[in-house]
Amino acid sequence: MKLPMPPIWTDAANALAEVLEAENAALRARDFAAAAVLLPVKRAALARMDVALTIGPKHEIRDAAGRLDLLAQQNRKLLADGIGIQAQVLRIIAGAVRAASAAGYGPGGESAPGVGGYALSAKA
Repeated sequence: MKLPMPPIWTDAANALAEVLEAENAALRARDFAAAAVLLPVKRAALARMDVALTIGPKHEIRDAAGRLDLLAQQNRKLLADGIGIQAQVLRIIAGAVRAASAAGYGPGGESAPGVGGYALSAKA
């Protein structure tokens, strides 16, 4: 009796779709820390997908390809948006540091007379 082949490709595609959905949700919420935590899970899902593509039945690919393509497109856009936001935050911090350095510290790092200290705080 021949046992049916386990749905390795479908399982791999679903696992990848789930992690992409979770990462996309985190990126939409601008929760970059939560998105970063998913990176090892995403890498494992991609590795599992690579294996499934080499040994799984090819007809199953069509069933999940559209969903994965849409999720991947959304993921690329959300990642690019997140990188842009992080770049803006870094520019703001760098500008504040330059302004604080110019206004309150001498060339040796000592405080200029009569100028108080500065503190920067940022939460993404």
